[in-house]
Amino acid sequence: MVRKVDYDLRKKDVLSKTIDLYLGTAQPVGSEALLDNYRFDLSPATIRNVLKDLEEEGYLMHPHTSSGRVPTDLGYKFYVNDLMRKTQLSVNEKDTLRSFFDSYLEMKRDILENASHILSDFTHYVGIVNEEDDNRIYYCGWSYLLEQPEFQDVNTISSIFKALEEDRLLDLMNRKMNNSLEVFVGKDCDSLGFNNCSLVIRECKSPKAKKSGRLAVLGPKRMAYDRVIPMMDYLSELVISEF
Repeated sequence: MVRKVDYDLRKKDVLSKTIDLYLGTAQPVGSEALLDNYRFDLSPATIRNVLKDLEEEGYLMHPHTSSGRVPTDLGYKFYVNDLMRKTQLSVNEKDTLRSFFDSYLEMKRDILENASHILSDFTHYVGIVNEEDDNRIYYCGWSYLLEQPEFQDVNTISSIFKALEEDRLLDLMNRKMNNSLEVFVGKDCDSLGFNNCSLVIRECKSPKAKKSGRLAVLGPKRMAYDRVIPMMDYLSELVISEF
């Protein structure tokens, strides 16, 4: 009996594992790296062909200096929306986040300002919070961004701070959202003057709340989305409960 092959499922599996590996290493991924890190019922030649197909379809790209491949903006967005394993924070993680949140509340500072510090502390990216009622913006954690290899370039850092000064980051934060959480990848952030980053935005509002705002995390395109997104979801619940 001839086994029926689901080529679409095969490509999704290879793409998911390629992006998972790249998120952790920041190194272009080839067939050998995939076989070293994952179990595949596929030959090296078959994996190479699948990677080639994914590149031709626009999900991966081939850096000139490497034999491996890296995700494109399209690849990242497909990964976040369709391939990434949806996880929840553990009870211990929720307890830790709640403890941090309560300790910041005791400082009597603005709730949303506190949230920017918590976002940064827990993700090790830049935490950004916009208070929509008076259009204020808080941000924290730029030193974490400088630790990422994608942000070692002086021109990139200059572009980021220029975007802040000219309120272009605030404009992007205020963009109309079709869902309570949206991920802007690469070219989606062109208005900021740089496109090697991702911005995850979580709406933070309730019909009964007097205030509303948006939580955001700015980091490299290869940020740990599977950890950032559930953390933002839970933090938004905590913030709304105090509005």
